[in-house]
Amino acid sequence: MRHLAFALLPLLVSSCVSFENAMTTPGCDLLLLDINRGTLNGIAPTASMDEVKTQFPCSTGETPEGSDFNYGGGLFFINHDFYVYTHRDFIEVREDFAGTTFPETLGQPVASLGDPYRVESNRQARRLFQRDYGCLRVQADASGIVTEVEVHATSCDAL
Repeated sequence: MRHLAFALLPLLVSSCVSFENAMTTPGCDLLLLDINRGTLNGIAPTASMDEVKTQFPCSTGETPEGSDFNYGGGLFFINHDFYVYTHRDFIEVREDFAGTTFPETLGQPVASLGDPYRVESNRQARRLFQRDYGCLRVQADASGIVTEVEVHATSCDAL
């Protein structure tokens, strides 16, 4: 048993180091959306455009703050399938997200998240979960598998 514990130790340490790197190193190679904290690599949905550009220098497009479309403005990372809507203070990842969610959410049954705070009446597949940072909104496909995850700085009641 002791040998097994020592054999697993490097794996545990490397996981922690990778997680730390994702939290502190600018770039788009190690992406981690933490749905418990509501952050992407430590960046909150309330981050400014400049903060997002500094952390993620791989955007494929942007819409200026105050625009009439794209939720009022944000930065888009089509090659990595994530989107930061800085005007409305939320981060969205979709099913081809080039990172991971923690806990694992994309591709998982929506039922694994528990009972939602609310189900949006206009879109049956979207469920909202109240969190300390604001609201977690997920969308599932017809079979109940999560295909999109959004972390919002505002409460679910405000959405």
